[in-house]
Amino acid sequence: MPTYSDVYTAVGSNVSDIIVEDVRAIFNSLRNLYTCPLNSRGFEPEYGTMLYHYLYEPCDDMTALSIDNTIITATERWEPRVKLLKLQGLAPPLPNGDAF
Repeated sequence: MPTYSDVYTAVGSNVSDIIVEDVRAIFNSLRNLYTCPLNSRGFEPEYGTMLYHYLYEPCDDMTALSIDNTIITATERWEPRVKLLKLQGLAPPLPNGDAF
């Protein structure tokens, strides 16, 4: 008997894979949390993240830190089954050594 179960909502999923259990259920929950924009759920407007705001931001250490903080805050608030031990986003340098 699974400890956790969830409904897998990805488009085109196989009917036999609609119910996910345990670790897959938690991964599914995190995917839903991180991809859901704030204020997009009328019944729970504070659910989700603002990760989409960082899509066109400079790829630098400040943006990486902001993304880290967004993920940490959302995970701690909405997913009590997960304990983040370490999260460190890095802005990779370009091949010539410059930042993005």
